Amino acid sequence: MQSSKLILLIFATTIFAAIPNYALADSVSVSASVSAQINVEINSETTPKIKKQTEGYTGVIIDCRGLNLQRVMSPVIKDENGEIIYGDKDLDLDKINEIGMAAYATNMNETSRAGSNPIIVPAMKLSNFNSNPVLSVADASRVLIANEDSGFLKNLNVVFLTD
Repeated sequence: MQSSKLILLIFATTIFAAIPNYALADSVSVSASVSAQINVEINSETTPKIKKQTEGYTGVIIDCRGLNLQRVMSPVIKDENGEIIYGDKDLDLDKINEIGMAAYATNMNETSRAGSNPIIVPAMKLSNFNSNPVLSVADASRVLIANEDSGFLKNLNVVFLTD
């Protein structure tokens, strides 16, 4: 059993100043300092390992379950403000003809198109006759940021999870 010790030194200083309306002084200043030492023993056999993500996300899974998503040839993903985040430009037409713009899956076992490390976000609603998922602004931003590293949207690694 390997173990190692980690000593953390914590120093904190807090200053409270200018407490007015005292008859004896224009202001009162108080200062305090706190020091603490914490000894932590780490057992390398029982401490969980944190997996470092060395790759970016490989695709996106949009969870549309419960929304009655209708399949279409050219789906578009928008945010709740109507901004298109996928489906309107910079896509390879030959690849679209070969595999389509998105895959539709009814369970997570059918989502291989999104790769081994997909980002998964829920659709908050649908637009265009229940054919286009709408994401919250926050989730749309997460997808676009995740896409910056690997370009999974351009590679059409998009899956809609449906009922």
